Amino acid sequence: METLVHLLKCSLGTGILAMPQAFARAGLVTGIIATVLVGVLVTHCLHVLVSELPSLRRSGISAFDAILVQQKKLFVQWLQGDKVKVICNNDNN
Repeated sequence: METLVHLLKCSLGTGILAMPQAFARAGLVTGIIATVLVGVLVTHCLHVLVSELPSLRRSGISAFDAILVQQKKLFVQWLQGDKVKVICNNDNN
């Protein structure tokens, strides 16, 4: 239960204070759609990070370092105009 509370505090945080202004600028329909899309994206990213954590621990690489390396590779591919393919399984590398 404590973990859930920390997750909610982290996810909600000061974003709650900015939501009224964001909805006022974007509009009600656009604000709702954007909120749902961002929520789905954040949930997916958290799921990927949590599911990859055991394999990262086995490899001896910290999760933060692995994420930085992967993001750098994707950014370089994007700058070169290559199609960016996201691989969620660290065992393929």
